Amino acid sequence: MAPWKQILVGIDGSPASRTALEWAGDEAVVHGSEIVALTAYLAPPPPPSTGTVSVHEAQSSTEAASKAAEQLLMDTVRDVLGEDPRFSCNPESGRATRRSCL
Repeated sequence: MAPWKQILVGIDGSPASRTALEWAGDEAVVHGSEIVALTAYLAPPPPPSTGTVSVHEAQSSTEAASKAAEQLLMDTVRDVLGEDPRFSCNPESGRATRRSCL
C-alpha cells in the first residue's frame, strides 16, 4: 500500500468531527502522514447600503468569527490529539462563502 502524504479532516466541534480526527490520528501513525485539520466559518453579511451597521462593526464581527473558528479548531485538535502528537498536524481555518457551502 502506498503511503498517504496527507489526511484532510474537517472540524466543526461535533462528536462526528472529533471521531474523524481521532481516526485520522490513528491513520497518520500507520501511514506516516501529515494531518490537515480544516474548519471554515461564515462571516456576517456585509452591512446594508443604508448604513445601519458601520464598516468598523462589520469588520469586528468578521474578526470575531475568524477568532472563534480558529479557537474551536485549536481546542478540538488539542483535546483529541493531545499536546504533542506523534505526527505533523497542520490546523487551518478560513472563511467560507455562501457559494462554497451549497
